Amino acid sequence: MTTGTKHGGHFYAQGDVLEVFLKPVNHNYYWEIYGTPNELRTRFHYPSRGTLGLPSGFAPNDLPILVKAKVDGTFNDCSDKDTKWCVVLMIPRSELEKYGYKFDNPSRWLVLSARYNYSRYLDKHEYSSFPQIALSYHFYEYYAEIEFVK
Repeated sequence: MTTGTKHGGHFYAQGDVLEVFLKPVNHNYYWEIYGTPNELRTRFHYPSRGTLGLPSGFAPNDLPILVKAKVDGTFNDCSDKDTKWCVVLMIPRSELEKYGYKFDNPSRWLVLSARYNYSRYLDKHEYSSFPQIALSYHFYEYYAEIEFVK
């Protein structure tokens, strides 16, 4: 379920969402990218964690991130019990490489995937991530390193 209705929102406060964080190891900048069950998207770019929360990180953009989602149940209908939803986020490589750092070997990148789960069957919404992070999804010291495989 989600109450989000247009691209670019802070979907973690509006319902179910998958968040993907991507960061090059040797640079301060990183991305926070969202996909929802109704195929909405958001892309935030932070020049560094030291700029987190400034309006410039949340600036609107028209980046063509594609989101494809499938709900196993009835979207936003609380009269039945959905079993799952899945989502695929397609991020243009040109976006990740626009600062001159390649998204491949031998470059080193970090990733975190996180989700917010809302349901009328839960006492409160759930958070989960891989790797697991307890305090803030912006603690990139705990992100996993991407292994590029041919």
